[in-house]
Amino acid sequence: IEKLSLVEGMHTMTVAGDAASQAGMGAHVYLVTRSMVDEYFYNADGEMLFVPQQGKLRLATEFGIIEIEPGEISVIPRGSSFGSS
Repeated sequence: IEKLSLVEGMHTMTVAGDAASQAGMGAHVYLVTRSMVDEYFYNADGEMLFVPQQGKLRLATEFGIIEIEPGEISVIPRGSSFGSS
């Protein structure tokens, strides 16, 4: 299996809305097989909702560490920096 960080393993499935009015959504799937060592992601477009399907996900945010697993969700606010570890 190729070693993929959260950003490298993220693929957009669908988008809807209007960029001019700043209303809409995007749906992405992701595959994470390696930690983001010294790497961070910043999303200025909107909040990010994570819903793990398999395995645990550990997000290092500016608010602290968030650990989630299947059956749990996490929301990262717009404009927040984070990485997976």
